[in-house]
Amino acid sequence: MTTVALQLIKRHRNIAYATETGRIPPSVMLSCHAGHAARPGMRLAEMLIRQARWTARAIDDAAKRGQLLVVPNPEFPVERFTDRWPESQLQQTTYSRHLHTLANGLEAARTGDVQLEDLQEWLRGQFGDRVVTRSVKAFNQRLGRQVQSRQHGYTRSGGLFVPAAPAIIGAATSLAPVAARAHTNMGERR
Repeated sequence: MTTVALQLIKRHRNIAYATETGRIPPSVMLSCHAGHAARPGMRLAEMLIRQARWTARAIDDAAKRGQLLVVPNPEFPVERFTDRWPESQLQQTTYSRHLHTLANGLEAARTGDVQLEDLQEWLRGQFGDRVVTRSVKAFNQRLGRQVQSRQHGYTRSGGLFVPAAPAIIGAATSLAPVAARAHTNMGERR
């Protein structure tokens, strides 16, 4: 789940910075944080939240000290994965806010504190329209087949029991509805 969550974090970053110019948070930094945040047995949503909060906390801690985020290469500590990004406090705190928004929204979705239509719209803003639309369509088709074949169930409170695997997981790893701008693993635009 760590790798899939990392792909979603990168997708989220690409959507957040799709119209921005300049450097973006480097993939190699996100990968390093994902490795540190990894915990076997976690579900995808939990891992995605954990990775988002891990990087956001690292940025917030650096900002509290009045410093820019520094992420050294764990295999060669003299090398920094963040030697080109962030360039300023504003740049790093902006990305931290994006990550906090993502994690908080996913927490709200997990606890059911959001209407389905609002959740779909929010997910489109975080991961792109096509990914979410295809995921919702696939989910609805899967649920419809279960109901038609009478293989569905009900919760104790009388609600319809839905399939456990959210469709956005599979779709997000193979689709790219918004053309991601080319960049190097260090956040530099090509």
